[in-house]
Amino acid sequence: MPDLLQIIEGIRQKKTQLQVGILCVLVAVSRYVFRSSYLYEWDSVQYALSIQKFDIMWHQPHPPGYIFYVVLIKLSHVLVGDPNLSMILVNILVSVVSLLIFYQFNELFFKSQRLALACSLMVAVNPIVWFGGSTSVLYVLEALISMVLSCRYPRPERR
Repeated sequence: MPDLLQIIEGIRQKKTQLQVGILCVLVAVSRYVFRSSYLYEWDSVQYALSIQKFDIMWHQPHPPGYIFYVVLIKLSHVLVGDPNLSMILVNILVSVVSLLIFYQFNELFFKSQRLALACSLMVAVNPIVWFGGSTSVLYVLEALISMVLSCRYPRPERR
């Protein structure tokens, strides 16, 4: 039979998971509501062209090409049929996944769910991160790749 401390810890875990889940939903909804209605920059146009034909020689998209991103926007394009919206939907998904990974990093580093949630909230409302998630640019994917690659390195030791 679990004791009172285990029950309280379980409630705290569920409450934190709910808060992180709500934050993820708010990020997804806010990015979608304030999405760009047109391709934002030259690179966005190149990625839109790569939906029809992937050809690095013709800069569809520009080198190195981010093949994984092109596959994701092609899959999204099958569902929505609009290149701009396809890229934005992928960026929204990447924003949410990045936020979850960012939360986990902070929880491991600070050993505090409250502080990890506060840091995640600050990132969620950061104008640059918000911009990347609501337009057809590649910056949120690059942030996600950086976070995933940093998983390969050990945590810093506290002295």
